[in-house]
Amino acid sequence: MSKAKLNFIIDIFMFVCMMLITSIGFLIKFTLIPGREAREIYGRNVDLFLFGMDRHQWGTIHLYIGFILLGLLILHIYLHWKMIVALYRKLMPSSKIRKIGCWIFVAVSIFLMVFPFLVNPKVVDREPGKGYHGGSKIYEEQTQSAIKKPEDKLQSLSGIAIEAKGYMTLNEVAQKYNVPVDIIINKIGIPKSALNVQKLGKLRKMYNFKMQDIDRIIYEYHKSR
Repeated sequence: MSKAKLNFIIDIFMFVCMMLITSIGFLIKFTLIPGREAREIYGRNVDLFLFGMDRHQWGTIHLYIGFILLGLLILHIYLHWKMIVALYRKLMPSSKIRKIGCWIFVAVSIFLMVFPFLVNPKVVDREPGKGYHGGSKIYEEQTQSAIKKPEDKLQSLSGIAIEAKGYMTLNEVAQKYNVPVDIIINKIGIPKSALNVQKLGKLRKMYNFKMQDIDRIIYEYHKSR
């Protein structure tokens, strides 16, 4: 096989690997979403799978494809080494500057490769049934504890905890918890046109509110009566 054909095949495989890495990244981020986000959309604790694999297993495939791409890149550099050296010398005529630039490039490359093995993650204890999402953790804990107090008026009337589900519409939530739907839409700022069809999980993404916001509105409405 000629060198030109080999380069062409390598370039094709590199492009495919880059597209796969991008595609799997989108898959993990937007389709196989983590537990808390999935619960808000589907209304219950669920595990999401595609072709029998969850987001962590797809993440492993993502890593392996990254290794393949790295190997192809090294092979690509090897086959074009003479051209790379010639262009580098033309770009930096001074041999001293070339050496400094080369060592900096090597040092940065090695650092980026070993960086994940040198750092220690921040360890935060997760309480049962609660997640940690930055500054929202305190708000979520306060909301949940407020909703579940035995002396709450809503608890004494309905005997059930307040929990809006992602698969419910606003009308269904308003009917279940006996709250005027206009109060809910005014509080979270969404149009009346979204009442009948759209599910809460979809509305949450469109209008940037949290499921806990619905719970809080229901709780405060009954508490104020």
